[in-house]
Amino acid sequence: MKWAFSVKNKVKAACIFSILTVLLLLANVVSQNHVATLDKTLTSLRNDRLLPAAFAHEMNNLLYENKLMMAKNSSPASIKTNLTAIETLAKKYEATHLTPKKPPNGPFLGCN
Repeated sequence: MKWAFSVKNKVKAACIFSILTVLLLLANVVSQNHVATLDKTLTSLRNDRLLPAAFAHEMNNLLYENKLMMAKNSSPASIKTNLTAIETLAKKYEATHLTPKKPPNGPFLGCN
């Protein structure tokens, strides 16, 4: 009799642990999906917003350097080097995909 009671408890415990294992596996799959979505969003943010801003900032710095060099009557070779760098940055900037500006109150704040 004790043996049957012991087996019944073991089967019940095994079922509970099996259900918990399945729930943990499902939670893991959902979490992996969220991480993949987050990775895609952050990559898009970097490529669509941060890189173009960095390119524009660097071009602005090079143009300012050219302005200072022209005021100091520097050699045309250094100015030409900056212009070449600006052209390279402009091509990289044009190759990026600019996304439209998002409204400040997005769906994450509960406002549509």
